[in-house]
Amino acid sequence: MLNEYALLQAMEGIGAKQVQEAGSLLGYTGQKSRRGRRKLWRTLLLAAVIASLLGVTAYAIGYGIHQQRQQELRQRMQIDEHQVENYMEYPVPTEEAERGQTTVTLLSSMADEEFIKFYFNISPLEKEEMVEEQGNITLARIVLRYFCSFNGKTASLVVPVEENGQVLYDEASKTLTCESSFLLEELAREHAGFPLEVTVVRSVGGDGVRTFDYLEELGRFTIEEGPALQSRVCLFETPVDFICEELGKTGRVLGVELHPSSMTWLLEHEDADRFYYDLSHWQELSDEEMDWLQAVQAPWANAIDRAARGILHMDDGTDFDVLSAESGIYEDGIVKRYSQWELQTIDINAVTAITVGGTRIELN
Repeated sequence: MLNEYALLQAMEGIGAKQVQEAGSLLGYTGQKSRRGRRKLWRTLLLAAVIASLLGVTAYAIGYGIHQQRQQELRQRMQIDEHQVENYMEYPVPTEEAERGQTTVTLLSSMADEEFIKFYFNISPLEKEEMVEEQGNITLARIVLRYFCSFNGKTASLVVPVEENGQVLYDEASKTLTCESSFLLEELAREHAGFPLEVTVVRSVGGDGVRTFDYLEELGRFTIEEGPALQSRVCLFETPVDFICEELGKTGRVLGVELHPSSMTWLLEHEDADRFYYDLSHWQELSDEEMDWLQAVQAPWANAIDRAARGILHMDDGTDFDVLSAESGIYEDGIVKRYSQWELQTIDINAVTAITVGGTRIELN
């Protein structure tokens, strides 16, 4: 908070002559009493407050909003409290962009075994460009129209960061905070790692998905390096069995791999060597293979959904629910299924046990 000392410091260099001239303009020249002088100084201090607030507003519109968002994301995800190492912040510009020029500013990134997620600001962005009202529901139009390309190749949707059900948008600077993500497997295979140039574009006209008139580039940034992976592998002494009742087949949960923002389930189950395949080669599957996949997909998906759920128990007595795994791969005989949590982290070294299928398992 600003105080009189700070304001006087800000007014350093203002001499008696300038005070008298200001007093004359304010009608205080003839007042020689102590009360009059104090009134003059209070008025000047008020003017300094106004000037100071105007300066703060200008600062927030430029550099400040990026710093503010970095700090908010850091606090919201409890990066420091949970000793998160797979999170990285990037330098933000210290100067405002030219008025009216759209800029994209990289704020931070987080990595786990499957994705690298990154957070950035788009500004200025008018609110009507971003959302549309339908009854009591605010739909984020940006979800449909905005996406990123990586090194001019792979594309990924841009999603607004939300807080309490509302997109994180700063009215004063017209700044929207967004998130996008990139598969680490593709990064290694298609892009040969970092640096990674990201271009943010939006579709203009049409419905933004199936049809549009053209793509408009909003800005670019380069991710010179990403955060290091942070993980803790916990194999169970006794695997937890599960059943795919529809097919009469079985599987086992072998353990988990903990990450601050996600968890990898380590499984093995019958049919795994046929059930998982490279999506980029799905057209090479025979009709017989496609028919088999269609017959077993739903049963195995339901069985894994029931098996890959759990409760993490922390050393402070709190619990953390892990919802069903959403995606997965098959590698060296092991099925890896990924469960993620949005804008949250855990201290992976504070997890003492996990409950899977009603069984509590102490972790080493």
